[in-house]
Amino acid sequence: MNMKIFTNSRHKAAALVLILMLLLSSCNNGSVDSYYRMSEKAKENSSETHTEQTTVEDTSPVQIEMSTSDILRIYTQAANKVKTELPGFKRVADKNLVEVRTDSGRSEVIKSIMDGIMGDILADGSSVFESPMAIIPKGNSSGVKTYFPIFGESYGCGISGTDIISAAQCVKTGDTYELTIYFHDISNPEPASGEFGRIMSPVRKSAIEDAAAKHAATPGRDILSFETNYTNSYLKCKVEISSGRMLSLEQNMTINIAVKATLNIFGIVTTLYSGNGMVRYVLNFSDFAW
Repeated sequence: MNMKIFTNSRHKAAALVLILMLLLSSCNNGSVDSYYRMSEKAKENSSETHTEQTTVEDTSPVQIEMSTSDILRIYTQAANKVKTELPGFKRVADKNLVEVRTDSGRSEVIKSIMDGIMGDILADGSSVFESPMAIIPKGNSSGVKTYFPIFGESYGCGISGTDIISAAQCVKTGDTYELTIYFHDISNPEPASGEFGRIMSPVRKSAIEDAAAKHAATPGRDILSFETNYTNSYLKCKVEISSGRMLSLEQNMTINIAVKATLNIFGIVTTLYSGNGMVRYVLNFSDFAW
């Protein structure tokens, strides 16, 4: 009797073990199958949602290590190209009488002289212009020659060296160079004459003298002397790298004008009045139509 009970218990235990093994096997096979099914589905979804990546050109400004000579060469070629290819452009002249200082004599006389210079000479940017703004159509050779520096000349830049340049830099943005050229201070420059006058646009000293003489304390009688000193002058120019064409140009100058009236009696020279005026003088060329 006891042996029979023991045998039945052993059979029941074996059956339970077998059932557990079958369940585990079923679960494992299901997990493996489920894993492979999920993996294949993920691959399908990944291939469906995958898009080809495109390369975006970096257009952030980058400072370019370039020699002053190379920067000058790029500017010269772009400026001369304006004179040969004759694009249309807009020129805007701006000026501001920053300061007037009286050294001796009546301050109202010095102020009158400086206001006269501004009105007669610098009101339109330069004595060769008729208005502070000019729009030159494409292909107008006379307009380009007259209104684009170097004024009245067939070239845009005639500088032969870098001696007058104090510093220069180049920034690249996409297909554009932005050139900045800074100049040493210079006294009494003339348009289209000397290194400064063959790259920048100084006002004729004689034109300043003629305008000031009209506003002297005693016009026609006062003996006036003048000095014009250009300080903190620079130009900024944008050039398209692929074509070498100019896109914009700014010429920025500060003119310090010194005037003195003297009286000579029997060899004794007396200063009647003297003073200075500081003028901010800017020319902008934009909207180039090539």
